[in-house]
Amino acid sequence: LTCVMVRRLLSSWKVPIYFGADQSMTKKLLNEIIVALESKNFKVRGVAFDLGNKEFIHDVKLKHGNYFETNPFDPVRRYYLMPDVPHLLKECLRVKMFIIKYFSS
Repeated sequence: LTCVMVRRLLSSWKVPIYFGADQSMTKKLLNEIIVALESKNFKVRGVAFDLGNKEFIHDVKLKHGNYFETNPFDPVRRYYLMPDVPHLLKECLRVKMFIIKYFSS
């Protein structure tokens, strides 16, 4: 299940704009959604997402230190990639455990 919500940064306003029961989020789909939003005068500043979607993480090259993407509607601007906190903490813990296990004296 894929759900895309739009929200304002400085208020509690938010609304779901996309539901996909049989489709995972991809960079292509995200770009289509951003173009649709920007063409209606929304400004996309960031994207929060679930770290469980390995295909999406690979597409945006998150593991290579890439924390932003070029805005497909306005190439002069960019939007920031923000992984969800619970999965981010789990990933940090996993990496720390790996380092302790293999590099401790």
